Order: sequence, then structure tokens, then C-alpha cells
Amino acid sequence: MKFEIIYSRKIRDAVAFFTIFMFICQYGLTREDVAENFSRTAPTWGWFAFCAVMSFIYIFLIWDDDYILSESGIICRRMIFTRKYTWDEFPYCGICYKEGEESENKKEKFLYFSKKPKSHRKFEKVCKRIEYTSEVEAIFQIYCLHMDKPDWEFWNEELKETRVWNEEDFHTYKREVFKKDIIQSVYFLPVLWVLKFVDNYYIPVILMGITVFIYCSSYADKWAGKIKDLTKEYQRAALRQLIDEKQEGYRMTESIEG
Repeated sequence: MKFEIIYSRKIRDAVAFFTIFMFICQYGLTREDVAENFSRTAPTWGWFAFCAVMSFIYIFLIWDDDYILSESGIICRRMIFTRKYTWDEFPYCGICYKEGEESENKKEKFLYFSKKPKSHRKFEKVCKRIEYTSEVEAIFQIYCLHMDKPDWEFWNEELKETRVWNEEDFHTYKREVFKKDIIQSVYFLPVLWVLKFVDNYYIPVILMGITVFIYCSSYADKWAGKIKDLTKEYQRAALRQLIDEKQEGYRMTESIEG
């Protein structure tokens, strides 16, 4: 089977980047020095469209990858571009933390796969990271030959009530992630609207402050938490299916050898 790891904040990040870029263009590049003399012409629709397209290209091509894990290797996917690696190309796999963070900070815990060891000076540049969960770690342990195998007995007990998803369940999951990603970007839209239509110095600044506050608030964490909960369901269902397939393969091998 194949297991997909979807970066769930592409649209939100693209809209945020676009909003901040337009805000900087209007306030950082304006010739007026004081609010009383603030006078400008709103950006044209063509300029808006160009900046929007460039923002989405930047996010989809430069930001975090989606990953597809399978026994044959790892597919790294950015937008429509994909690159396939074998597990042998990543001899170093395990757990790491955000650069500069202590290991006690569990919020910054990642699984990584890399061509260079953690002690190498270029490790931070070449390693690929995936947000850590115990389920993804177990999936990694099953696929990756360079990691210890998971605790089969523990996961069999842990996932005994977990239902294996079918193809429609997985498509529903991807649609929900996409929908929630759009919802996370909604609170940036008022800033873009006033930047385009309101000829006032203060209103965009006030709305930008409100937007940043919401972005950093528990409201944003709530929606991010919903995506994480949904993703965890998928991870558990995928792990259940993967364990069943592996154990069935072991039983077949034993029966043939016996």
C-alpha cells in the first residue's frame, strides 16, 4: 500500500504570503512619510493577479513537500512535480528537533530521512522532515530498513478497534483537508479587500493587526487541531491496513517455509 503525507497549509500560507506582500508594497514602498499625506492609487487587477499567482507558485514550489511512502521508496511531490527516491538513498532516518530547540520541546519533534548524518554540517539543509506522530513513526519503521521495527504486539492491541479505510474514505479525507485549509485563509481576505478598495491609511493597518492576532490565536490553533485530528484518523487506519498486510505476508512466508 501507499501512505500519503499531505502538507495541509498550502492555501493558507499562500494567501498569508500574498497579503503580507501586498501590504508591504503599499506601505513599505510608498513615498509618503506621514499618515496625513497618505494618498495612493489602488493596485490594478492585473497586479493583484500577478502577485497572487507568484505567491501560490512560491508556496507550492518552495514550501514543504507532500510525501508518498511505500515499500519501494519515497515520492516527494510539489504541486505537479514529483521526484522518487528509494529508501537506500536515505541511510539516515530517525527523530530530530527543530534547529536550536531542545529535545524537551515536543511541539517541534520531527521524523527525518536524510543522505547525511545529524552530525554533518549540511544536515539541516539536506534532510527532509515530517511532523512527528507515533503512528507515522511506526509506518516509517515498517517501510524503512534502517530503523528498528515497530512493536507489533502494542500496535495490534492499540488499533484493534480501528477500521481500515477504503478509497472513498481517503478521498473524503483529502477534500476535508482542502476545505479546512481554505477556511484557515479566510481571515486574510478583509485585508486584501481594503488594500484594493479603501483609500485610507489606518484601516488596512488595523485589519492587518487583527489578522495577525487571529493568526496567532487559539482560533487558528482550533482549525489546525481539526486537521491534525482528521489526519491522525487517517494515519491510524493506514497503519492498521499496513500491519494487516505485513502480518499476512509473514504468515504466507511461514506456511511456505513450513
